[in-house]
Amino acid sequence: MAYKVRYTPRAIGDLNIIFKDVAEHNPRAASAVKSRIRKRIESLALFPMSGPETATPGLRMLVVGRYPYLIFYEIDAAAKQVAIVRIRHASRER
Repeated sequence: MAYKVRYTPRAIGDLNIIFKDVAEHNPRAASAVKSRIRKRIESLALFPMSGPETATPGLRMLVVGRYPYLIFYEIDAAAKQVAIVRIRHASRER
């Protein structure tokens, strides 16, 4: 059974900032970046354990691949839910 994926307000803000920043430099690339990030997040519904744990207990990280972004998330196994906590550029301090 698939997990439900939800975004925290902070993660939604991160995604909007990423889209805006990329669109300022390359509007066509912005939708590709946003689409790739969303597809990686959607994969967590079926494979919530795919990202390794970080140094913070309970927090996992998924690499977007092709684009330099990291998705930080938490799993609530009892509720069958994945919460997207942050989406950040890989060069930013964690």
